[in-house]
Amino acid sequence: MKILNKSNLVPFLEGLGPEFEVVAPLYEGQDILFGDLGSSPLATDFIGKPRLSPKKYLFPQRERLFTFNVCLESIEIEAHFNETKRVIWGVRPCDLYGLKFLDLVYL
Repeated sequence: MKILNKSNLVPFLEGLGPEFEVVAPLYEGQDILFGDLGSSPLATDFIGKPRLSPKKYLFPQRERLFTFNVCLESIEIEAHFNETKRVIWGVRPCDLYGLKFLDLVYL
């Protein structure tokens, strides 16, 4: 087991930036919301819960799955895959428990 000191957390998450999209709890005024690392100050010391869960990063409301090109004699279908590698840090245990059950349905 590896242990990461709190003082090394921000450099660790920033180091993941070039290879991954890093989503973490961020301060937006008085609120704590999940967002892309670097857009607002990171909330490393928050107590309580963020205002919204990171659901929008797991289940986007809009997602391009296929593109259809209709020709005179054929139909071309092109699949679009989101190959973005994403790290979501700071998820509450109750949200992780719910994601475990969603994995049973979606995977």
